[in-house]
Amino acid sequence: MSDEERPLNERGNRDAPVMGKRLKSRGIKPDILISSPALRAQATALKIAAEIGYSEEIIQIDEKLYFDGTNGMLAVIHSIATEVNTAILFGHNPTMTQMVNYLASADIHNMPTCGVAAIKFSIESWKEVEGGLGKLQLFDYPKRIAADL
Repeated sequence: MSDEERPLNERGNRDAPVMGKRLKSRGIKPDILISSPALRAQATALKIAAEIGYSEEIIQIDEKLYFDGTNGMLAVIHSIATEVNTAILFGHNPTMTQMVNYLASADIHNMPTCGVAAIKFSIESWKEVEGGLGKLQLFDYPKRIAADL
């Protein structure tokens, strides 16, 4: 089986709905969800969408989130419609960690599986997104849940 065809593992099946509930409890309401074409990323997007009350029809698939690294992810961000206020991207490491650090001048060493980073931008258009312009608003991941209890 190719990497792209690998299914979501048991931990991902358990953690994705939990993280979706945490996003919902924080009032995060995306206008769009964009996923890598990898089966495990799509499965995560579906589980998050279900928990936050969104239809799977709003999930877009973009190959650049799987094949094109940080340049591809930035291209996806730049292609988001201006009327979209909040977007969630589902991708892979090390690209996710690199992008969070680049966009928000953060110092995250690893975005864990099912990890969430929310970055706020003061921009008029997604085309303006560049390194250092964002502010990290949230960094959450499944193992942090135990620490919160």
